[in-house]
Amino acid sequence: SSETKLTISVVIALLKPWGLCYEYLTQSTIEKYFARIIEFVPLFLNQLTENDFKVEVKTESKNDSLSAVIKWLRYLASRLPNSDRACRDLDELRLKMILRLLQTNSFSGKMNALNEVHKLLPSLTPIHRSTLNRSDDSEGLTPEKFIQWIQEHQILDIVLRDCLHQPQYVEKLERILRFMIKEQALSRNDLAKIWNASCGKHEAIEKNVHDLLAKLA
Repeated sequence: SSETKLTISVVIALLKPWGLCYEYLTQSTIEKYFARIIEFVPLFLNQLTENDFKVEVKTESKNDSLSAVIKWLRYLASRLPNSDRACRDLDELRLKMILRLLQTNSFSGKMNALNEVHKLLPSLTPIHRSTLNRSDDSEGLTPEKFIQWIQEHQILDIVLRDCLHQPQYVEKLERILRFMIKEQALSRNDLAKIWNASCGKHEAIEKNVHDLLAKLA
């Protein structure tokens, strides 16, 4: 009923304790009590309407709860046999939620999306990946997959669309662009897009973008 409508905050409150202690749960316990939840919650997130999503972002964005839900689910799923597919699906869902946050009109939503990207980047480094032997990281995102996601969904175009007058927003972009440079994925066309994003705009935008390019040089 509408009085008991499921929300992200309710889901995370229920999942967080188990996500934190997932390594101590037996496989049979997770299969019995969480297997159906691991299947249901992604469906719940995917069926959120734009209005539902805006409400969730507005009320829960400070807690990065969308990402937290997926993180706990992935921890639990990693303990199940033949969980590679489920973990990959949850990785894709995490990227999908980041994309939806970037596409909102909310500045805090966009900032939270960039924060989520920042959390992802360290896990994509070879050193981090080689030193982790935990099962929940065995089928994680790779730099190649992440770059592919950036290109397929035109993430650069989305992040350059607005908010460039906010210094803290532009600072968040720097780390993403540095990652693209490191992976040799930042093209001349991409650089032109960054430059053009400041052309004819307010002097605050020009300054922020020019400072960004200077740092990347």
